[in-house]
Amino acid sequence: MNPKFLLTILSLVLITFCSCEKDQIIDNGGIEYSCEFVQNDEDMDGAIDETENALIQQCIDDAYSSKEEIENNLIGEWKLIGHGQGWALNVSQPCAHIIVDENSLTFKFEDKFEELLITSEWEIVETTNSNNVSYQLELKNNVNHDAINMTSFSPELMFSNFLAIDGNMYLYEKIVQ
Repeated sequence: MNPKFLLTILSLVLITFCSCEKDQIIDNGGIEYSCEFVQNDEDMDGAIDETENALIQQCIDDAYSSKEEIENNLIGEWKLIGHGQGWALNVSQPCAHIIVDENSLTFKFEDKFEELLITSEWEIVETTNSNNVSYQLELKNNVNHDAINMTSFSPELMFSNFLAIDGNMYLYEKIVQ
């Protein structure tokens, strides 16, 4: 084989891969996720602000009271709109996007340190402790990420808040039914 031809092909392949940007749209089975993470060193407090607190309270006030209501409402498209960082407050808000249908959930997450694209079957797990009933979104393939394990659900919002145990808070808004 001609060495110049091989070098040309290799160069084209390298240029193609090097020109891909981390924040470009990722195509997964015909579904596009436009999730652009932007590191903002000027806004890295990681604390929950007044707006996020108000939306969390709204989610609590409007919370669904049954597993069936949560399962029916979960179907749709969700976007991360709020974030609180547990023990290390010096991070920018991640970018996260969730698309749920009756059978599967696709989760796109990106921050300064990781980029994930996960598709899995999902379920709402109901737990009763004394007289308290709680619900949690879980993926069936044993994938665990704190940005997907939601614990509070309302018609337009869902969130999880594990700040008390040095975890993080993630708040999503439904953007498409």
